[in-house]
Amino acid sequence: MANSSQEVEEKRGSKDFVTGALIGSFVGAAVALLLAPKSGKELREDIGEQVSTIRGKADGWRELASEKGNIIVSTANEKSKQVRNLAVEKGEQLRVKGAQIKENVKLKAQQFSKKSSNEVGMEEGVSSEEADTVVE
Repeated sequence: MANSSQEVEEKRGSKDFVTGALIGSFVGAAVALLLAPKSGKELREDIGEQVSTIRGKADGWRELASEKGNIIVSTANEKSKQVRNLAVEKGEQLRVKGAQIKENVKLKAQQFSKKSSNEVGMEEGVSSEEADTVVE
């Protein structure tokens, strides 16, 4: 459980970092361009270059986020299959153990019944062979 919440916090931190980096890039580029003493044409060219640079970075971050997302999905699928297989295995073990317990209880009940019949038969003067035929 702790791993899951830690992973969520790491994802949230990564998302916040990427968002902050994008906003910082935009603000920094805008301030640098607006404060630089250049002509209108040079300023437009610089803005175009900065926009291209930022698009490239954003595309790289998008691809990285997509790859990380795919890894997380793959890992989650693998873990869920492992948990499912373990649950099926444990369920089968419980079923077998339950069947064994049922058989043991059945045998004990038969032994107890036979023993009780023998004791009752002996009190009444019935032989143990006759008591066994009565029980069966």
